[in-house]
Amino acid sequence: MKPFTISRLNCAQGIFKIVGLFEPTKEKNFTVEITSIEMMGTDGWVLLDQKNSPVINLMNDLHSVIIHHLQANAFNGL
Repeated sequence: MKPFTISRLNCAQGIFKIVGLFEPTKEKNFTVEITSIEMMGTDGWVLLDQKNSPVINLMNDLHSVIIHHLQANAFNGL
């Protein structure tokens, strides 16, 4: 798997800083593993607890947004 860092991801759910690993698979599908996720709060970045059920649901919701970002910006041509 290859490491990635998204320093600022703006989407409908908020503004996030995400660190993780990805692996492109056949037919442009991606496996994404988030190792750290932070959300912009009123006082700066807030580290989210990845064991918390709402955060797990949020990461699942962000999966396609992260893949789109990686394809469009960081790893063009994969």
